[in-house]
Amino acid sequence: QSSSAPSTSETPSGLPTTAPPTKEQEETNLEASPAAGSSNSAAEEITPKPISQEAAVATFRQLLTDVGVQVATDWQTALKKILNDDRHKVIKTVQEKKKIFEDFIEDKKQAEREEHRRQYMKFKEEFINMLTEKNVPVNASFRSIIHSIENDFRYMAVERDEDRLDFFEAYINDLEKKAKAERDEKRRVAMEVFKRFLYRKVEEGVITYKSVWRKIFDKLDPQFLQQHPTENGLLEKVDKMIVWDDFMREIQKKEEDKKTKEREARKNAERNNRKA
Repeated sequence: QSSSAPSTSETPSGLPTTAPPTKEQEETNLEASPAAGSSNSAAEEITPKPISQEAAVATFRQLLTDVGVQVATDWQTALKKILNDDRHKVIKTVQEKKKIFEDFIEDKKQAEREEHRRQYMKFKEEFINMLTEKNVPVNASFRSIIHSIENDFRYMAVERDEDRLDFFEAYINDLEKKAKAERDEKRRVAMEVFKRFLYRKVEEGVITYKSVWRKIFDKLDPQFLQQHPTENGLLEKVDKMIVWDDFMREIQKKEEDKKTKEREARKNAERNNRKA
């Protein structure tokens, strides 16, 4: 007796009964039924050419595609669909077929997620382009601009209000980042202008490496305001102090380097005099 045959037992009346087949036995029996594969006995006697495991898996996956297996398709439904096609025989066991099916479904799920992500990014880009074309300002609220965009096809292409709000906030955040970057660049340039102003005061003899900020600020600040009103308006007092500290380190180092060279020159002169 075959090991796959169902077990039997006796009822109280002495009549034998058959135990219900397991799920694995059902799948094996379904595959072995006359509906599985061609009914042409002559064709069944032909031994198929051996192919590599890789080619066999590819053939079986193509079969799953051809019979219309989708993400929501369960294994039992898929099995019934493929048994009428001889390509299912390239994979020998039910277990192998089921594993390939599961991998196939997982790949389709991943492909669907990637496509959803691609569509999401496409809609986001088009939505933001729409806001840019409408010149929506950085201080706008979503509620205040709906009337001006709700009939645009790019607005209507986005189905969920949550996504529309997310895209709007991404647009506003981008505007804020750009505005901050512009402010930071203008501030940086203004600080460079202030430093050049301080170096001119060194040349004029107003500032030396011994100068102190609190004693000289009240004298310098009105002059900078008069000469560079735009840059002055971009700087806070703390910005000017930062520039001053950096500036003083530079001129003090130059002074120290100058003194070091003078000391070396004197030593060299003294050595030369002794030799003479």
